Amino acid sequence: MSSALQFLKVAVRNPTQISNLWKTSPFTVRKLLSPLKADGYCRVLELGAGVGTLTYTINKIIKNKNNYIGIEINEGFFQFLTKSYPELKFYSASVEAIEEICNHQKFDLIISTLSWFNLDSAVQENILVQIKAHLEKGGYFKTYLFVTHLFFKDGREFQKKLYDKFNVDTSYEFLNFPPIKIFECRLKK
Repeated sequence: MSSALQFLKVAVRNPTQISNLWKTSPFTVRKLLSPLKADGYCRVLELGAGVGTLTYTINKIIKNKNNYIGIEINEGFFQFLTKSYPELKFYSASVEAIEEICNHQKFDLIISTLSWFNLDSAVQENILVQIKAHLEKGGYFKTYLFVTHLFFKDGREFQKKLYDKFNVDTSYEFLNFPPIKIFECRLKK
């Protein structure tokens, strides 16, 4: 089954487990994965791997496939990923299990396409604390919010959490549907 059909199937059955009805644009993928171009050996943790829109590019760039871990809560997506990318390691779990899955491993790049807007505040906080604990010094945590979410209280509160925990640079990608604000987060010194 193609990634588009797999995605549609899950969108109908479990709409809260997807962040968007449209595939992430190549422009967004390029921005989210920009640190990989400098180092094909970096360690990558992908949170909410979905049907592999980012995974496809990550797999082409990273040299050591053992440096990748993907976490996906949806069993259908997980099965699709393990069949499509047998050389990569995936876990079928909530991203709240980062510590259990990764133990004390650190990552140069942690990417999240999670629908932060759909997660309650305590869950967001728990995930961000774990991300911070697993981010290598000098590493990047990259995620995004849809521009429409920036105007809501939950969107503003999520942004505040990012700024409280990390040094944050932002950019916008308007060639994505819907447009997004990308957060490039680094550990505070």
